[in-house]
Amino acid sequence: MGLVVVNLRGRGRSSRKMKLSGTKLLTTLGIVERNLSRYRADKTLRRIETGKAPAALLPWIPLFQGGYQAGIISEWVRLAKQQTDADVLRVIPLTQYFAEAAGCREAWRETLEGLNVVKSEVFEEWTALAEQKGERGGRVATLLRILRRTQAILPADLEQAIRGVDDLARLDAIVDSALSSASIDDFRRTTGL
Repeated sequence: MGLVVVNLRGRGRSSRKMKLSGTKLLTTLGIVERNLSRYRADKTLRRIETGKAPAALLPWIPLFQGGYQAGIISEWVRLAKQQTDADVLRVIPLTQYFAEAAGCREAWRETLEGLNVVKSEVFEEWTALAEQKGERGGRVATLLRILRRTQAILPADLEQAIRGVDDLARLDAIVDSALSSASIDDFRRTTGL
């Protein structure tokens, strides 16, 4: 079994050597670890251009040393525009996520808006799911806050049932019920929770 850990920011130390206390049993988890912030963006772009590194590294460039510099971004655009491989074109949209993670989103914003890249259905689904999860989390938090105004400590089974509701429309209806219920018992009868 092999394992590679890529640290997007900072520096990690994932390898472990573990010994079971009082025994001679020992296990080692040796991981190949790459800290992208230690690699130079300019050298990586040259390696991509000469075929010594895969073009699939293009989205990661903002995480490399100097990945926010105008010259690096210009060279990245030149190389990105040359790409014809469908798999590489599908991962190019990741650049925006890595630029944000590296704290240089603004430096990349115009470049990425102006570049005609293939939309990735996977990333669009992830974004939609994240937005939905955020909306759901907000509704659940609001609902719990409303109910705690009536009763400071909620029954654990009720809180668990509320947290288990995934449907946003149903959560909206439950929030409406919480606003109109005179008591927790009334709320539970109305919502079936």
